[in-house]
Amino acid sequence: MESNALDKGDLSQAPAPGLRALKKERQRRRIMATTVALIRERGFEATTVDEIVRRVQISQPTFYNYFAGKEDVLREVALGLITHWARRVSEQLQGRQPVADKLRLLYDRMARGMSADKPLWRAIVLADALNPLRNPRQREAEAGLQELLVWLLAQGQQQGEISKEFSAAELADSLLAIQLTRCMAWGVDNPRPHELETRLMDGLAFFLRGARP
Repeated sequence: MESNALDKGDLSQAPAPGLRALKKERQRRRIMATTVALIRERGFEATTVDEIVRRVQISQPTFYNYFAGKEDVLREVALGLITHWARRVSEQLQGRQPVADKLRLLYDRMARGMSADKPLWRAIVLADALNPLRNPRQREAEAGLQELLVWLLAQGQQQGEISKEFSAAELADSLLAIQLTRCMAWGVDNPRPHELETRLMDGLAFFLRGARP
């Protein structure tokens, strides 16, 4: 997932916002980018709201006008990164190779992106930002990834690679649950380099064994 997605926004196709709204959005993005930078430097536990507001040069009341805390910032970050990543990676899955190979490519890219930014993703896990009960908008991020998985698994069913005993949507839910659990465990562990790739590929292999026709 590309961290620079936090700093980009294509406003060219949208109606021009009012100056006040534009200033508020810029302030929100500054707070998010500064929080991410501090977490990468110091880790989740050592990053405080005091330090965030000092770096951004705002007051604490101003910070709390935008976010309930650093955990809330990370929920917004996770939403943006997952949504952006799902859109980008879908462009690379249009070929005619077997669906199992497409899924391996999908999870390989996911693992590489998360491993390259371990401090941030560890913080996202510790903030419980991937929990839809704490972050209802997480469902928006999952929806993009789930739609991609449903599309791939439906292809696999049509091509005879994936069982039709369950719907593509049910299979996608199961695969998401397996991989989310492995991502969360990786986030709180202190694994070897490339450990996430191994965990996700093992989870995918487990799923594919059960999903064969």
